[in-house]
Amino acid sequence: MFYYYGMKRSYIDKYPPPEHKYIVEPFAGSATYAMKYWDSKVILCEKDERLYDIWDYLINKATKRRILSFPILKMNDDINDTKFNNLKQVEKDIIGYFMQYGSYPSHKPTLSKGFNKWNEVYRERLANDISKVKHWKIYNRSYEEFNNKKATWFIDPPYQGKGGSRYRCNNKDIDYKHLGKWCKSRKGQVIVCENEEANWLPFKPLINKTQAGRKHTEMIYLNKN
Repeated sequence: MFYYYGMKRSYIDKYPPPEHKYIVEPFAGSATYAMKYWDSKVILCEKDERLYDIWDYLINKATKRRILSFPILKMNDDINDTKFNNLKQVEKDIIGYFMQYGSYPSHKPTLSKGFNKWNEVYRERLANDISKVKHWKIYNRSYEEFNNKKATWFIDPPYQGKGGSRYRCNNKDIDYKHLGKWCKSRKGQVIVCENEEANWLPFKPLINKTQAGRKHTEMIYLNKN
């Protein structure tokens, strides 16, 4: 729905489809998997308060009309300029993630870096997507606080190693041994994402890809209980 570091939009089709009516993403991020199957009963959990605020806004407050009123910034604009004071901070953050593919929103267009998706086309796409998520639920909590239930669990945590250190709520506080046991204990279909450095579950290769000029392998762990 919005751009965010670690999202899997270009290869989300490689993951197995959901086998249960509920989809649970305990590390929501931009919830790319849930968006592909948006008409399921979706439950998101997000520890990062900024991302939680974005999802709470999109699910519970945003309207198509309001999204279409968001300004398209020119190259010299700054979202923090006084002329954009009519925007709430959460709305500025949404625009900021479209202007920069990262774990922090940008306050300026970033065409010089080769990425800026905030334009009329993507604004309209976001506005049209609003209706898809109104039945979703979002919670601001850590994964271990989530009740176990039979569902398709799409578990995409900050990765073990360097890549997972770039989030605001990064991997330094994750006990991967505990997370591995927690993943295995989930009821239903379990899909866990990682990279080739990970060793906390018996991961297998999913797809080889190149990002920022670096080749790496996306890994996957599958389980059914």
